[in-house]
Amino acid sequence: MSDEGQLPPPQGSVDPIAGDGPAAGADEPASPSGVPATSLGTRPTFAPPPPPTPPATGVGGGFVPPADVPPEGPQPGVPGRLRIGSVLGRSIDIYLSKPILFIALALIPSVLSSVLFLVTGVGTTTVIGKVPDPGTIVLWVVIGLAFALVEIVFSLALVVVGDDVRRTGASDAGAAIRRGASRLVPTILSFLAIMVAYLAFAVGLFIVFAIPVLLHAAALGFLVLVAGFAVIVYVLLRWSLGFAAIVLDGAGPIDSLRRSWAMTRGNVLRLLGLGIVAGAVVLPLGVAVGFVSLVSSNQLVTSLLSLVTTAVFTPLGAIILALAYGDLTGRPEVPAPRRTSTGAKWAIAGGIVILGLVGIAVSLPGLGDAYTRIATTAIPAANRGVILFGTGANPRNGCEPTDTRATFTTGDTIYIGGYFSKAVPTGQTATVTILKDGVEAGSAPISHPSEPVICYYEQNPVTGILPGTYRITVTYAGETIAQGEFTVQ
Repeated sequence: MSDEGQLPPPQGSVDPIAGDGPAAGADEPASPSGVPATSLGTRPTFAPPPPPTPPATGVGGGFVPPADVPPEGPQPGVPGRLRIGSVLGRSIDIYLSKPILFIALALIPSVLSSVLFLVTGVGTTTVIGKVPDPGTIVLWVVIGLAFALVEIVFSLALVVVGDDVRRTGASDAGAAIRRGASRLVPTILSFLAIMVAYLAFAVGLFIVFAIPVLLHAAALGFLVLVAGFAVIVYVLLRWSLGFAAIVLDGAGPIDSLRRSWAMTRGNVLRLLGLGIVAGAVVLPLGVAVGFVSLVSSNQLVTSLLSLVTTAVFTPLGAIILALAYGDLTGRPEVPAPRRTSTGAKWAIAGGIVILGLVGIAVSLPGLGDAYTRIATTAIPAANRGVILFGTGANPRNGCEPTDTRATFTTGDTIYIGGYFSKAVPTGQTATVTILKDGVEAGSAPISHPSEPVICYYEQNPVTGILPGTYRITVTYAGETIAQGEFTVQ
């Protein structure tokens, strides 16, 4: 039977063509002509065409504004997916939005440790060949542990502040420090768990490596080491967000590692890329600061350089951690209070790299003399380049005999030692010459295959020396670097 000339079934009724279900157009809005679609097709509609758009005149209402353009700069991250450029760009924005707060939180641990060293009178400079006394060692350990605990608390506080600014644009330093302190124990336990896991893996790797070596299969052993290193890096990346889980979501020591492992699934290469890119920016400057600290004899300059790098790199690392954790967990986010253009970010990163490379180039020529200066810093000026003679052995430092004097008897036991005015470089040789009454009585070489030499002493005391005047000189490259004289009556 033909459908032509019949009215379509009303909406919601049974269509005889389609069967027992509702008509095809039952749930669809009516067309502009009021004729719904049927199972036989859609009848044409005769809606009036839209009015023409007036041409733009430049003076009236004909101008149509363009659609909104997203603001320049990195956009918030996509939950469950890490974007390297976005994380790095937003890290700079967040840091520049509250630089004083981030710098203060980064520097407080260093300032506190410096105060502790000043108050206790314990220095960090050691002399080669000199063993510190037990009291000094205990103070070093106590101050080191105190500094480590404070450093952990403020590092966690930096992550909290970075997350706060990411989520709300505001921050509370006091609350962040309290939060960091409250999560100190879980953080330490998580760190210990990681260390135990890595230690167990290292032992197993050594055993597996030793087998091919014992079988004279060195190539296979090398492949085992490479594979083991790759596993260590992989696990480190999978656990890299565990500390953020502890301080931001209150996770436990082991649960934080499980959470980090779960949320980093599918993002390992992005995390690796993030670390490589960030490291490529900051590593040259970090190396340059280390070299300059070795080369420069100005303690103020080296301290300032160390503080500057700490004030910049420590907060940025914490912010990157907070952003990566927030992106992968879908935490809420607001635009950074301060937005820096992409060009400015490239300029900042490039400037840091160039500054680091210049610092490395400038400091390289002076590294050769750095060891001498560091090794002799704690040596009294009067003792540099002087050979000493005494009747007592110094168990903590053979270079400084006790009960020093210049006159002895033939029955005395004489201990000999002293410091050089400059170090003898690794693998180079100096010469010790002994003169008796102005005549050379003997000579011997001084060298070390793996480290520079700054001190000389006779391991065994000298006894039964004949009467006379004895002079000992140490020369290197034609220069006298130590000398001393004593008389035996």
